[in-house]
Amino acid sequence: HDESTFRSNEISHKRWMADGHEPFFVKGRGRSLMVSDFLVAHPSSPLLRLSDSEFHSAVKKYPELSNTSGINYETNSATASIAIGTDNYFTNDVVLEEFERLFKLLPFKKEFKNCKFEVLVDNATTHTTKLCSLSDFPKREGYRCPVDFLEWMDQNGKHQRLSCYYPSDVKEGCSKGLLVIAKELGFDVNEKTKLPELKEKLSTDAAFKTVSVTTHIFIYF
Repeated sequence: HDESTFRSNEISHKRWMADGHEPFFVKGRGRSLMVSDFLVAHPSSPLLRLSDSEFHSAVKKYPELSNTSGINYETNSATASIAIGTDNYFTNDVVLEEFERLFKLLPFKKEFKNCKFEVLVDNATTHTTKLCSLSDFPKREGYRCPVDFLEWMDQNGKHQRLSCYYPSDVKEGCSKGLLVIAKELGFDVNEKTKLPELKEKLSTDAAFKTVSVTTHIFIYF
């Protein structure tokens, strides 16, 4: 199990083009699509997908498979996708629901009959928070940002999430920079605030203090 994020307009700034065929360069990252998928080490297919008849049999036993709970599942599979910035994020609860769906579908895959399953989950704890170094963030808008989002748990144990980029229809989707991020986090800062002072203020905020460990886990069943 792993996830990938596909961004429109994400291209190399240096490209070879034939003379007279240079396309317009699109600024900004554009829309993003995150896909959570299961790759299968089996000759039948590299991706897990049931046939229509297999899925129909699964729904007979588990009627809840017809209810996606607002998650965009691919047809007859446990593969899910979200449009970042518009749909819900892949939280722990969503990923657990995706695995429950997987476990209900697997017994109905004819090619997998009498098989034992081992599921390798990559970066298993990335659905909590990610360590961000303030030194990697620019002060101004429009410069490279190390992450798309900041995620942390507030004092009430509630998951919080802040985008480091503007929406695609605002300032062409460019990065916000530390000054704007600090304002959105509630800090009293302005254009005259120096970068070292910004970093000192933000270093006390939970968004830049929480650490998660990247790891792998195995699931046997």
